[in-house]
Amino acid sequence: MKGCEKVWLKLGLASLVLLLYVTWQGYVSIALVVTLMLSLFLLLELFFSTKSEDELFNHNPTFVKWLYAHESNPEQQSLEDYFCLFVECTPKGLFHAVLNHRLLDELYVLLMKELTTYFGTAHVKRLSREQFVVIKEYPSSDSLDFVQRNLFQETVTKQIHEIIEALIESSDSETGHSITITLGCASSGIRYRVKRIEELVELAYFTMNQARNDREPYRVADEHERARKCDVDECRIGFSQSGWEHEFNPFFQPIIHPVSFTVVGVESVARWQLGGFRIMPAAVFKDLAAEMQRIRKIDTIIITKTFSRIQELKDTGMIPYGFRVVINMSVMSLVEETPRWLSNLAAEHGFHPEHIEIDLQDSALTDSHVTSLIANLREKGFRIALDMFNEEAFDLKALFNNSFDIIKLNYSMAGTARDDRWQGKKVYDALISMADSLSIETLAKGIEHRMQMEHAKQQGVDYLQGNYFSQPVPFEEFSVFMDKYCEGLFA
Repeated sequence: MKGCEKVWLKLGLASLVLLLYVTWQGYVSIALVVTLMLSLFLLLELFFSTKSEDELFNHNPTFVKWLYAHESNPEQQSLEDYFCLFVECTPKGLFHAVLNHRLLDELYVLLMKELTTYFGTAHVKRLSREQFVVIKEYPSSDSLDFVQRNLFQETVTKQIHEIIEALIESSDSETGHSITITLGCASSGIRYRVKRIEELVELAYFTMNQARNDREPYRVADEHERARKCDVDECRIGFSQSGWEHEFNPFFQPIIHPVSFTVVGVESVARWQLGGFRIMPAAVFKDLAAEMQRIRKIDTIIITKTFSRIQELKDTGMIPYGFRVVINMSVMSLVEETPRWLSNLAAEHGFHPEHIEIDLQDSALTDSHVTSLIANLREKGFRIALDMFNEEAFDLKALFNNSFDIIKLNYSMAGTARDDRWQGKKVYDALISMADSLSIETLAKGIEHRMQMEHAKQQGVDYLQGNYFSQPVPFEEFSVFMDKYCEGLFA
């Protein structure tokens, strides 16, 4: 079946030409048959192209053969004796198409030479133009425990990074400043025991991606990283099974008034009770859900269940009129029918739109179509929140392009009781002053301890939220919380 997707594509194009010809000649029955053939060819092409994108390296048979050569090495007793280093070269900026690719390729050839010199030719493979993989056994692996292996990986990865940095500095200045090199190193661990050689490469690739997302030059997978990869693998399996929608439920975190300490609202966050018992936060599954096109379905489920649960509290008189309900929504869920659907759902559960607040991440608010939908939601009375400002997400363009009712500031970085010299205080002072001048409310998120709460109160934010008051909890626990603190927290 190798290369058959290209054959299907050629047949499909030929069928399209034939369809146009017989239609022009007026042969309707023949045109119908050709149309069915064309549809079949296109479906097969879609199947094979989708299949080839699902895995990291299934399109490269020489790489797979190289992998299995390591797995079948008779001198090694277990895959736990190996570690994997994944190196990726990423062009900087949006205009990398104009770079001198000849010079880049020369640099990649030198990089390959340095890797083979360090690890040996048999242990290094160039996966693609900009990706390199190293699979190497530990020295004296029988005498190394997991801690020593992690230390060995850290040392090797750091040395390789230094070698690559020196290589880039000695290369053409324009070329060297045009790419970013990121390394991920991984091996089998307690939580994530590698059973196949592909899993080892996937773990190293996952670790490299995490380092790149966090803007780190390299990272070595520890037990925490392995656990995250294990969770992502389980989520991928979960999404592929029927009935996964029923395992998603909203968890609730209260919103506190900074003076009276009364509960004035609640934020609903998505949690996946995977298999009915493991609780996965959105940070684990959101990227995978976007990749597998599950985001819109999840948002629909969480919002619908949230309105139903809060209606129960309202019907029992446990929450007052005007109680704020905050829902999180991905930009992928913002489509033309979203404002009408939300309006109908709110009316069905007896909510006024002005009591519903929609949280949106600022990185999603640069599209003109999204801006139009936000304006439509505000016209229907819904409140829009910009969530959230911090040192890694600070996009003033979102404020220029959209109108908001509230902005949320991340106070998890605020100083502790021993350190009140937090530089962010000056930045947040300016932001809060700007919000006041624009009649925009402010909320301090990430309140983990009392000093952070005092920082936020002194700066005059309108609302507080964080684990200092309550972690996001299931509806049953939130009902108990509301019953206990309906008069206020008095923290």
